[in-house]
Amino acid sequence: MFALGGLRHDSVQETHYWHCQAIGDTAKAALDPCRTVVIAGDERSSVPNNRVFPFPMFHAPVLGGWRKYALLRVDSAAEHWHIGWVHRAVPLGARPRAHVQALPIAEREIRILRQAVGYVTEFFAVAPAGEQLSLHLVAEGELGDRRFPHARLF
Repeated sequence: MFALGGLRHDSVQETHYWHCQAIGDTAKAALDPCRTVVIAGDERSSVPNNRVFPFPMFHAPVLGGWRKYALLRVDSAAEHWHIGWVHRAVPLGARPRAHVQALPIAEREIRILRQAVGYVTEFFAVAPAGEQLSLHLVAEGELGDRRFPHARLF
């Protein structure tokens, strides 16, 4: 992941398929939009749809993958929490997805990669018991900018 990330001084991205748990329509419908963050895709990305490639090249900025990120902050006193996302819009030919990251997050701030143009993604935070937590967009940046070294990359 470090080499695919362009050997930059940045944290390795932690979102991998085996860490993601799909959520159903009931859970998607129950999300409180006042507690979510909606982010439109990054027009500069050259990877429009990861189904075309033999492996997820969107994880590889050196191969034209996603480079822009958003810094998100959760409001919670919980010991840890999880980040989730729902594709509200996708490019033609892509499948909409809805997942929760299984890795526990103890920090209050994380970075998430912005997707390619055509995607509109709603991010949400949940406590281990399933309670939705308030999530806020704090800042945006590009991989390698060294602005938020404390924030894990998902």
